[in-house]
Amino acid sequence: MLKDKVPLKPEEQRWLMMSGLTLSEWYINRLTQVWIERGNIVSAHHMFDQGLIYFFDMLFGLNNELVADMKWRYYCVEQLEQLPHNFKERLKNIMILNSFTREELDRQKKGFMEMWQEMRPIIEGAVRMTFEEMVEII
Repeated sequence: MLKDKVPLKPEEQRWLMMSGLTLSEWYINRLTQVWIERGNIVSAHHMFDQGLIYFFDMLFGLNNELVADMKWRYYCVEQLEQLPHNFKERLKNIMILNSFTREELDRQKKGFMEMWQEMRPIIEGAVRMTFEEMVEII
């Protein structure tokens, strides 16, 4: 019912995909590194978590769904039709935080980037732009 009353406009869907792909990579790869260099591993891990939120936004856009409120976001993202292969298991694995260490962050980033790389060509095809072109806009 909500989807019929408040559908995503094509430009909103496109923006969710573009910003989600670019900002998730930026937060998870670049901002985590900035905080490591500043000596604050907890902030680095927090940037990883924020990057996941942008990745979820990308998935909502790809599936032409409104972004769920924070209290429902994780549950709703799991219900989407088009997701990375074995999404639930892979996501649970990267969300596990054994310790606030660089090694733990590297493990999480590796798992995330495998999913991100899987989705990159799908999003590039959907918005008809390369990742590099999206970065210029976002």
